[in-house]
Amino acid sequence: MNWLYDFLSALFQRGSLMEPVEKIVHKVIWRLQPAWFYYERFVIMNYHFDTPLTCTRRLKNIRTRVGESSDMPALHRFMDRGEEYACRFKKGDQVIVAELNDQIIGMQWIETGQVHYEIKNEYCFPLPIKSFWTYDGHILVDWQVKGVWAGITDELICYLKKYAIDTVYCMVNGLNRHSINSHLRYGYRIRRQVVLIRFFGLRIQFERNLDQMTLNGDWLVKWIKRS
Repeated sequence: MNWLYDFLSALFQRGSLMEPVEKIVHKVIWRLQPAWFYYERFVIMNYHFDTPLTCTRRLKNIRTRVGESSDMPALHRFMDRGEEYACRFKKGDQVIVAELNDQIIGMQWIETGQVHYEIKNEYCFPLPIKSFWTYDGHILVDWQVKGVWAGITDELICYLKKYAIDTVYCMVNGLNRHSINSHLRYGYRIRRQVVLIRFFGLRIQFERNLDQMTLNGDWLVKWIKRS
């Protein structure tokens, strides 16, 4: 199996072949069953509250606030997640919502733990002190690219500052350039790039930490044994 390790390491070592490989994956290999092949690329981004804002667009008629468990019926109408919302409130997670005419048009969740575990791709990210993880941000299609997400983030930061939190982290799909650019315009920075591949039971992780990048910018390759 060493030949496969050497081949994939060389393929992703500097990221130059990442884009053509992804085109093949999304046009052809995605037709395979997930149990046979799984591929995902994402970035970890963060925003430190002292970073100057670069995005100033806001909608004045949109109201943002901290959500409550009593909002669950409205959250289900916005995006039905079954019992998941109740579980989130129970474990201490919070949600920031944006409303227009008493209707929720956007939300962003806050995870209060110190280690984030992504169930979908089995990725674990330990959070530095004084930082929280944000996830499951959604804006109704008719209100995207109009400053709603920026307003939600403003509210989120004001809320977290009260609890001595000074940084938030999030995960963004590496192919979602719109979302990545929205975060960058606000003042977020890309801290880590990750590629996960599962192939017939093998699990390979390619990771490039932009805070501690090696001199040649290589990707670190890790084989992860499935339990």
